[in-house]
Amino acid sequence: MAVLPLEIQVIKDAPTRDSLSMKINSLCFEMEAAGVMDCFPCLVIRGICDYSDSHKNKGWQEYAALVAAAYAKELLMSIPPQLLQHSKRRKAQHPTAPEHISAEAEECLRAMFVTDSSLDREGILDAKGDICEGTCEWILSTDEFKAWDQNSPHLLWISAPPDILRQ
Repeated sequence: MAVLPLEIQVIKDAPTRDSLSMKINSLCFEMEAAGVMDCFPCLVIRGICDYSDSHKNKGWQEYAALVAAAYAKELLMSIPPQLLQHSKRRKAQHPTAPEHISAEAEECLRAMFVTDSSLDREGILDAKGDICEGTCEWILSTDEFKAWDQNSPHLLWISAPPDILRQ
């Protein structure tokens, strides 16, 4: 994680980018979110995938978006639920903040907490190769898993470093 300098104009050449980078000791620049924090108190999380020069390459854009979304989700998961439930406090601190969010925004927030496990698995296998024999098999025999498997809805979320899941 790093604080990115916000630029109002697009950087289109490597010498300008490199000069600014050395001057302010920055690895990258954020241009699209400039001014957002002036209108609404928020944290902007972006996936950076461009060199800020004439060599435009969209090849990393989807990966950068995925990393930014994963980071945002981890950040939100680390916030205690009690802090998210005090909308009156938020309204008192930021009178311009909307009291109720739109259905579209609510759906977006809900979607951040749902994952397609088949896509997750494919992504891991593509990045890391085949899983180690026996990984996660132990969980299938636990009483908790069996009880979960008998009920609905069927969303099982296990969040831990991969090494922890091997037993």
